[in-house]
Amino acid sequence: MRRVPSSAIPCSGRATAVSTPHSTAGRDSSADELSSILAIANQAAKLRKTYAETSSKFYAEYDGNMKDLRKAARAVENTDFKFSRSDITTNADGSRSYSDRLKSAISDVKDLVSKVQRDERLPAREQRARQGRTGTLK
Repeated sequence: MRRVPSSAIPCSGRATAVSTPHSTAGRDSSADELSSILAIANQAAKLRKTYAETSSKFYAEYDGNMKDLRKAARAVENTDFKFSRSDITTNADGSRSYSDRLKSAISDVKDLVSKVQRDERLPAREQRARQGRTGTLK
């Protein structure tokens, strides 16, 4: 609604509201714009929530993997790789036996390598697929 100029005020001395098609269209346009802004704000809120959830899951998995890798790396780091011929013996039947120290070192290295390979085989899209995510917004 628009106010009528004072020169058009009737004798009673009060202003009257005049409704024009333009003013109704303006209100509808403003309502549409406000509705669009609210929809965008709601989408942004959903994106923030999704990001927070995904980020939390990612860092929980990342921290778990890093803890495993650090533990395996520490075991290898603390391994004494100075072996001698006495760490491998040949039995009477021709088979070989390995010292517990050598077996432990081999096991530690295998464990570290398997953890590194496991992490390298899981690109982000496969991690999302494991979590049931397609990577597209709904």
